[in-house]
Amino acid sequence: MAALGGGVLDAYPPTLIGRLRARLPAWLDARAAALVQAARQGGELDATAQGVLAEQVAALCRELAGEAA
Repeated sequence: MAALGGGVLDAYPPTLIGRLRARLPAWLDARAAALVQAARQGGELDATAQGVLAEQVAALCRELAGEAA
């Protein structure tokens, strides 16, 4: 996933991963539905789409980190 390769998770503790995995599908469905649908249909996502998904992962990480504080 672009977020992993882009280092999005590097700033967060490993304990965040479980909560991220639990909430990510609904988060992406609500915020990037067209991209999720394209990925599900087997379409290759261009760099822009991958960047959008990575930013959405980062946004969820920030929210989860704020909840933990």
